[in-house]
Amino acid sequence: MSFHLIGLQLGSEDDVLARAVEALDEVEPGETAFLSESLAWTPEASGRAYANLIALAQERDINIVTTLNLGGELIHDLPGHDPLERYACVAIFTRHGVAHIPQAKLTPQSFERDVERDEELIAVARYERLNLVTLDMDDELVRARFLACSDVAALTRFRPDELACDLLVVLGNFPLGAEKAAHRLLGTALAHGVAESAVLVNGFHAPALGKAALAERVEEVLDATPAHEPAAAWESPRSLRSAFFVYPDDEVTDFVSLATHDKRRARIPVAESMWEAPVELGSYPVTVVF
Repeated sequence: MSFHLIGLQLGSEDDVLARAVEALDEVEPGETAFLSESLAWTPEASGRAYANLIALAQERDINIVTTLNLGGELIHDLPGHDPLERYACVAIFTRHGVAHIPQAKLTPQSFERDVERDEELIAVARYERLNLVTLDMDDELVRARFLACSDVAALTRFRPDELACDLLVVLGNFPLGAEKAAHRLLGTALAHGVAESAVLVNGFHAPALGKAALAERVEEVLDATPAHEPAAAWESPRSLRSAFFVYPDDEVTDFVSLATHDKRRARIPVAESMWEAPVELGSYPVTVVF
């Protein structure tokens, strides 16, 4: 398939959307763009981004995959969702003018679920299904799973053969160092036959002079060489677990405190309340035609 990976520079929601639209100018007709997590995270900005991207995809004859904070009628096709809740959704905008919401975030960070915060009301619910999504790409049916950043923790919850698909897509907003842990996890997944290929795209932070970066850009495709049948078990479940930093929910109030937590040590952060929350395997009932 023909695609672009676009790791977006972190900033205000208006700035990130403007950067995304500019970067999408490089995508050729018929191609697919995978954007890093957090193109928009509040309801209002996500609504604006939704309207912009569905029109842009059709106008430019391209497909766009990103994450947005959505609820109500905009997520009518998200399997098993609560109609009264909002979710950090994986949103697919096709060149045919169709929007699909096949997956939502399984492990939203504590500040993404906090309805008491005054600065930015994100307030998404956690989603409880990891869906298999069928993509019709270049006249080929591709079985895909989409993981929003820390949702890579789902790899620890199921056997490789239970997760089997053709393509793993990770849309990340990993804090510095965690993107390397995610890369290693995807390599392990491919080595165990979970997928034939994986996509990892991560947003990045451009700090002021003299300041440390909070996140590093990644735009990478990994392939299983050679492809083989999925294993019935992980060779070392403990090594999977070691990639994660499980933190008490009240210790993190925003992305900065998440990235700079003194106990994280380059691991992937997951809120304690999310670490063992139930997740089931499901499927998206519609074939997404690119």
